[in-house]
Amino acid sequence: MELKHLQAFVKLAEMMHFGRTARRLGISQSTLSTQIRALEEDVGGALINRNNRTLTLTPLGDTFLEDCQRILTTVEAARRNADEILSGTATTLRIGVCSATLSSGLFAKLLHESRRRFPGMQLHAIEAPPSTLAKDLVEGRIDCMVSITYGVRFDDRVTSIPMAVDPACLIASETLTLFDETNQLDLDRLKEHTFIFYENRYDAPHVVDSTLSFHPNKIIRLQSLKLIFEYIREGIGLAIIPASDTRHLGSGICVIPIKDVTMPIDAVRLSQSRSPTLLRFFEMLRDLVTEPSF
Repeated sequence: MELKHLQAFVKLAEMMHFGRTARRLGISQSTLSTQIRALEEDVGGALINRNNRTLTLTPLGDTFLEDCQRILTTVEAARRNADEILSGTATTLRIGVCSATLSSGLFAKLLHESRRRFPGMQLHAIEAPPSTLAKDLVEGRIDCMVSITYGVRFDDRVTSIPMAVDPACLIASETLTLFDETNQLDLDRLKEHTFIFYENRYDAPHVVDSTLSFHPNKIIRLQSLKLIFEYIREGIGLAIIPASDTRHLGSGICVIPIKDVTMPIDAVRLSQSRSPTLLRFFEMLRDLVTEPSF
């Protein structure tokens, strides 16, 4: 299998249009079709359904896509590792963070310490929900993530460092009644409400299931905490968030701690990503965790 064929298939699976994909890759549509057919011959079956006006992946294509993404991620990591060994050190490290990493002050400490230890390195930070960061990590768009990992599924290809824990809280409009006569959370009332997830991916972790032991009937997914807070302030749904994020709530929203539930914040990288810069950065993270003042 040729690497360019795998790259073409992954891009086609993303765009699901031969013409637009060919233009993005800078090749002709006929060349793209030839590459996909050659890949299908190598694999031994159809990867793309061509019978409908809208392209879709075959069951084989769905499975093969995941393998292709892993292969390309490994190749990219190998290239970056080689480049950094030859050049001595990287100038940029791409790090994904979630809102809790910022709200807790953890990222400020990482940024300060990385500037002190590695003055020649640029720390390029990207903020996104945890599941989005996990996908970006696996697909090679970031080098590592420091984020809430509560409910996020990783396979055995990652290396992680526990950085902190954040208590889980339920937030709701002050106009809602969520407690029973004994001043306990009324699960039956909670089940009637919409829950808002800080994610936009449908394969995002079900935080409600893990904390309250039921799956909500109605779900809204939003990528912005500010939007979530405005929805909740108006009585549109409930949300479960880390306690550190509650400092930005403002008026009109009540915070209900969830007993015995904490959300870990971990530093995560792909195991095969072993560039000198990334390894030194993770050594710094381990040092920060062991410092009494951290």
